[in-house]
Amino acid sequence: MESLDVVGSGVYGTVYRVPPCFVAEHMPHIDYPLVCKSIQHHTQGAAVMHDTAILEMLCSRYVHEAAVESACMQYLLADVGPLDTKLFMREYKYTLEQYMDLCSLSPGNIRMILYRLIRGVYALHRVGVIHRDVKPSNILMDDPKTLVVGDYGFATSVRYVNQLSPSNAFVQTEPYRAPEVFLGQTVYGTEIDMWSVGCVMFELFNQQRLLETSSDDSDCYMKELFGIMGIPQADAWSSLPHWSKLQSFGLSTAGRGFVLQTRDKKARNLLKALLTLDPEQRITATDALNHEYFKCYRLDQVPAAGSDVAKEKLTYTVQTKAVPKGMIFYNAKNRRKVFSCLQSRTQHFELSAGNFFFACDLADAFFSVDTIEKSHIKVFAYVCMYFATALRDNVALEPDVALEQELESDSRAFLDMQLKILTALNFDLRVG
Repeated sequence: MESLDVVGSGVYGTVYRVPPCFVAEHMPHIDYPLVCKSIQHHTQGAAVMHDTAILEMLCSRYVHEAAVESACMQYLLADVGPLDTKLFMREYKYTLEQYMDLCSLSPGNIRMILYRLIRGVYALHRVGVIHRDVKPSNILMDDPKTLVVGDYGFATSVRYVNQLSPSNAFVQTEPYRAPEVFLGQTVYGTEIDMWSVGCVMFELFNQQRLLETSSDDSDCYMKELFGIMGIPQADAWSSLPHWSKLQSFGLSTAGRGFVLQTRDKKARNLLKALLTLDPEQRITATDALNHEYFKCYRLDQVPAAGSDVAKEKLTYTVQTKAVPKGMIFYNAKNRRKVFSCLQSRTQHFELSAGNFFFACDLADAFFSVDTIEKSHIKVFAYVCMYFATALRDNVALEPDVALEQELESDSRAFLDMQLKILTALNFDLRVG
């Protein structure tokens, strides 16, 4: 796949158009155009999959396994090579940002777009994923009926998010950022996505962003937001890191408010519920789909109340099989040895207990489909811990000197471990 047409590029990767001959050869069952997102591996002397690629693949798998009518982008194939990971997906004609510039939207089209958008956000929330970057340029579509939520580069799992991680405060594009995130909150949930949906809804009706500033500085957006919404009560917000900065702006507690350019009272009520300062009072995706504004679309089963976030723990079945000499047979004794090594890796990298337990889950998943040489236990523990921190903290672990030398000596075995963990989680993989 050389000399490909570039469709777009972002912080973590480049999107290319896939030649029809490649689709016909490798995916003959596909009868629509594809694009692929190429995410370079980390350069650490070994083929280390980028944490963003892992996140995107897992989010796609979570949604696929949700067994709901999903308005979310799904990757059809992951092609893992020595230098990068290529994620294949259907090609859409527009982003919502492009579609708004090209087309005049009727009230019916806006309603359909919002329904599909919230349906996609609901599908993510139902399986415990927070998107953390909902905005028009990350929403893909051919027309209002084929809209999907895409780009999981900033996504994280509710089940495994490290609530103390400072990186949690640096998410969402400023015009669509929730007020609690502006104030430095790192302990949040799916409600931050619903604020972003409200910002998109405002933009669809008013043909301009809710937050318009003359500067791209984050403080300017923060001042504009609370100038519109007003200053919240101190007892609920004063402990947040940027509360004193907000106080220094000298804004009114009432705020100047906003006006949605429509006479539809149901639409205005929905927007008010989405753009609620208090995240605990903000409407959920489930309740938004049940809102009277979408009454005409309730032909299929409406999600049950309280089903936004799946809290169940991932479980795996460990299968016994004949193991060659020098390989680890995953019985209780050897399982304790692996977990002991994971514990030492946790202490070495000064990680949380949550990272440790998630790494143990990944080890169990791996050994449900394969085994490893006894000499690779330390490398295997690093792989599991790398995946765990990528999913919980959006952080890539840097190996120490001794471990890096070991990785360099057998980089192929290292990459194979990563692939087998993903295989254990039922990914459709193609190794380049």
